[in-house]
Amino acid sequence: RCCRRCSCLGLLAIVAVLAALLLDVPVVERAAVCLAGLPMRPLPQAEDPEGRLRRVHVVYSGDQRSMGGMFVSMHSLARSQPAPELLTIHLIVAKEDMANFTTMVECLRAEFAESKASAPAFEFHELRPLPFDPSNNTFGKHEGGIGIGTATLPSCWLRIWLGDYLAVPRVIWLDHDVLVYGDIAPLYRMKMQHPLAAAPEWISKKILQAGVLLLDLDRFRNENLPDEMLGSVRKAHEVTTDFSDQDVLNWHFPLERRDALNWRWNAGSMGIVFMTPEDTRWLPKQSFVERAGVGLIQWSSRIVYERCLDQVRMAHLNWGPKFWWQNATFPRCDMVKRVAP
Repeated sequence: RCCRRCSCLGLLAIVAVLAALLLDVPVVERAAVCLAGLPMRPLPQAEDPEGRLRRVHVVYSGDQRSMGGMFVSMHSLARSQPAPELLTIHLIVAKEDMANFTTMVECLRAEFAESKASAPAFEFHELRPLPFDPSNNTFGKHEGGIGIGTATLPSCWLRIWLGDYLAVPRVIWLDHDVLVYGDIAPLYRMKMQHPLAAAPEWISKKILQAGVLLLDLDRFRNENLPDEMLGSVRKAHEVTTDFSDQDVLNWHFPLERRDALNWRWNAGSMGIVFMTPEDTRWLPKQSFVERAGVGLIQWSSRIVYERCLDQVRMAHLNWGPKFWWQNATFPRCDMVKRVAP
């Protein structure tokens, strides 16, 4: 009897350890929090006696391929703000794309005018050459890699050099595949201990996900952080080309050097919910670990979508079909219509 009792206790201990390890995985933790109905704690707000944080600044960058996503994302951003007149949206685009992006913004302005809704301000900035050449970067291109070689695009590396373009104290960076569902002013005005705030990547709290970032540009400039990161890029290029701007941000802003955001500010991998069996063919499934990881992401994203989408402040469709695709793989339904009808 004692042996059986010891065996049961040992089994319970193993289960408890496994459960604790799983709950420390962000994608599992968010599903557990969602199922438990635990609310998000309010972000402590920074003191702002001079009113420098009154106007909220958000920045996007991309090219012709990202226009569809950016249009819907900006639409969701503006419609979700209680005071859109206090919002400035910055667009950093190449000279040859400026005319098309200007037309896109004019369409947005016309929609807001027609609905008699307050519109945000828009500012354009011409993309300048990077201080290094990312064209030979191989991240996401190798067999089994996630992505389509976006690390070769100058616009993807701009997160490091935003302070050279924007004369503002802070900025929120949004990838063009992010839908905004709530007021982002509390995020913009949060009390920051570090130069950067980010939510975690799905696999580990130690890894930041760069699709939604809050950057203290004053500190980026004053502490010469872009120069430090450029040095890391050049050193890394001496031994490999298989890395991205997100890797560089993680090297310089480990968990102890950044402000950790709740997952609701960047609920990632939401597009995976809408994948057809054919769509899943490019997902990593070569090993048990990869298959288990994909399964966890699918399970967690489904729970968030079905149980607590109303808690999400920003949904990131960085895996799976995009919300601007006009095909059967993604139902242009509630996720889009709630914020960009």
